[in-house]
Amino acid sequence: MEDHGRRFKNDRFKLNANRGSRAAHRANVDVRVYGDLEQNVGWGRISYYNNKRITYDGVSFRSKDEVSFWEYCKKKKAKGEILNFEYEPDKFELMPAFKFYGRTIRAMTYTPDFKLYHVDGTVEYIEVKGLLTPEALLKVKLFRYHLYKTDDTIKYRLLSRNLKHATIDGEWIEYEDLKKARAKK
Repeated sequence: MEDHGRRFKNDRFKLNANRGSRAAHRANVDVRVYGDLEQNVGWGRISYYNNKRITYDGVSFRSKDEVSFWEYCKKKKAKGEILNFEYEPDKFELMPAFKFYGRTIRAMTYTPDFKLYHVDGTVEYIEVKGLLTPEALLKVKLFRYHLYKTDDTIKYRLLSRNLKHATIDGEWIEYEDLKKARAKK
């Protein structure tokens, strides 16, 4: 491998030597366009399952499943099944910040993916997940407890996009039901 005039202590940095510095690469972020979808490609925060941010209808989504659910909500709104919907409108504090042996521990917050306003006046929060990480599972449990303690009239569902096991309009399934369906195999 070429050295490009740089000396590195660690071999893993040599692999990226021909790309230039991280800061220079960050400034030249590539944007790929697929029809109406824009996908940012380049350096930045790496997600757990390597999802890339996608811009669609002027909104920056965290995954393709969220874009699919946005389209699903637009269809439901056009049919008059829901009044309105929003993407990540509210942030909830699950645990406040606190001091621990003189160090400040940050607050734990949670932002559900979608907020749906139903025709009957109820509000529902939706989280769209492909796979649930341990951190996401903990936040979901804490958010359910938060809703139980504060306002149990608000609905909350954890959905996955799965065409094989879908029970909601042929495309979506509740995450717990998907886990049961996969366990039956």
